[in-house]
Order: sequence, then C-alpha cells, then structure tokens
Amino acid sequence: MASGDPGAGGGDRALPAGPHRAPATRPPVHPAPLSEISASRDLAYRDPLSLYPGAGALLSSIERRGILTPVVLFDGERGLQAAAGFRRLEAARQLGLATVPALLRGEGPAALFLEAVEEQAGQELNLREKARAVAVAHQLGWPVQRIAAQLCPALGVQAHRGLVDKLLKLREIPAPLFDSFVAKGFSLRQCLPYCSLDPAEGEQLARIAAHLGLGSRRLERATAWLLEISRREELPLARVVEELAILAPFEPGQQARAQRTALGRLERRRMPESSARRQEVERLCGELGGGLRVAFDPTFAAESIEVALRVHDLGDLERARAELGEQRVRRILGEILERLAC
Repeated sequence: MASGDPGAGGGDRALPAGPHRAPATRPPVHPAPLSEISASRDLAYRDPLSLYPGAGALLSSIERRGILTPVVLFDGERGLQAAAGFRRLEAARQLGLATVPALLRGEGPAALFLEAVEEQAGQELNLREKARAVAVAHQLGWPVQRIAAQLCPALGVQAHRGLVDKLLKLREIPAPLFDSFVAKGFSLRQCLPYCSLDPAEGEQLARIAAHLGLGSRRLERATAWLLEISRREELPLARVVEELAILAPFEPGQQARAQRTALGRLERRRMPESSARRQEVERLCGELGGGLRVAFDPTFAAESIEVALRVHDLGDLERARAELGEQRVRRILGEILERLAC
C-alpha cells in the first residue's frame, strides 16, 4: 500500500533472524524473537487480551498449534513495533514463546494502521474499540475530516465529523468506568455525560457497578443520581456513597436485594418529598388488595415521580369493591389521585 506518511520506508526488508530476499508485494514470514519486539500498543485499537472474551480459546489454540497468522511489524521509534496481531503477541508472551511468525513491513505506521483496520472491516467492534481506533488515528496526526472519510466506514460507523469528535471525547472517561459501561452495552449517548468526571469519581462509580452488578438501565440511573446528589449538596461523591452505604457488603445470593436497597436509598436522598409520596400511594394501593398494581418510573429530568395505575383485569376492581365496600374503594382511589396531584 502506498503511504503519504513522512516516516514511510522505501520498501520491505527481512528480519535479522531469517533470509532477506523479499518480494516487492508481500514480504516473507520469518520467526521474530519476542525479546526484540516492543510491547508498545501505540497502534492497537482492539481490546487487549485481559478484556477479550475469547482470550482462553486463543491461548489454548496457540498452545496447541502455535500462531497460524503472522503478526505485522515495522521499524519504529522503539525498534520493532507491532502494527497488527497485538493479542497474539500478548498470548505468546504469556505462554513463554521465544519467537513468533512475523511480516516486517516497510510502510509507515499510518498506512499500516489503516490497512489493519480495513482488513478487520465487518467484524463487530464495541464502543471502546471504535473510540480507540479514532484516537490512534488522531495521535497519528490525521485531521478529523480524514478520520471521518477513511476510517469511519471501516469501523462501521457513520462518516461524520461530529461523530468523530464525540468518539474522541470518550477518552476523558476514567478507564475503569468506561470499561463498566462497555461491559453493560452503553451507547455513545449514554457515555457522553461522564466525559468530565474526576478520575477518583470514575473509579468510585466503577466500584459501585462491580459491587452491585447493576444492569444497563439501573447502572445509568444510579450513577446519574449519585452525581446529581453530590453536585447539589456540594459533597464529595465518596462521602455520599459512604452515607448511603452503597458499597455495604451483602450475603451470597442477596445481590438483587442489595440493588433494590441501594436504589431506594438513592431515590429517597434525591427526591425526599416524592419518595414519601410514593410510599403513601403504595400504602393506599395496598388497601385495595393484590389486584391493583402501581408502577413507578423515576426519570432523571422529572421533578416528581410518574405513577401509572394498572388493573390486570376488570374483575380486580370488582373484587376490591366486594371485599372493601363501594364507599371505601371510592375514598381510597380519591386519596391516591389526590396524592398524585400534589
């Protein structure tokens, strides 16, 4: 591939460990000593082995059959550097291999990086990998317009400058928290509000996510509420977490209960008046028996809690009337509506 990089070389050469006659189009594969290959991940955009779901299978395969696809190397500022095959190199180091099959390329890093991304086009990438690829191109000196036009299509994202800017902004999210968000499948929109966090706050929120094992929607709700309380009360986030005992230990098998307890404490701290009203409405609905259900939908923007009354079938209300009496049912329903209107 031709390269417009200032650091592009004049052609391919062989590794010192092997013969050095190479075709102009594709260099031969040679065994490269791992000790001579830099551990730099400057051009890596795929997740490292520690975050890769298929790490175990990759290690097992290499242990049994060796590395079948050669890694791609180039002469860089740190000596021999990788342009592709970073996880294979990690696996080889973990397994204690002395050498890996490699291709030594003469092009510059920008051309090799784009080639690596294009060769992986069509493979599913998570948000962290997309953001990392855009960041690598930016570090290589690519303008935003070039990233949008050349890189984004290979990443499977819209070729738009605004989207590139947003992906670059994700670098500001503390890594532990971003990893938690990616693990829960957060979208770009869900991640952007956390770009200005202090690293200590990000680490604290990541601990909460790991401790409670919250799903995507509940994690988004909990983190937003914690930050809202911290900012409004002008208290350090760590103090709010401590006061609400969010990280309190729980018995095995009690995680779901711990989740409900933590979210309940957050809700009461965030909106004490609405929380008290909710408890009163629940008490009144309880007087109607088990047929009438109340679903609360706390939202980030709303000043109060939205409440929806759901009757599963027409007989529910009739049974309540029969058990409690018409006048009492009317009184309770009137009180519920009055509470909701407050």
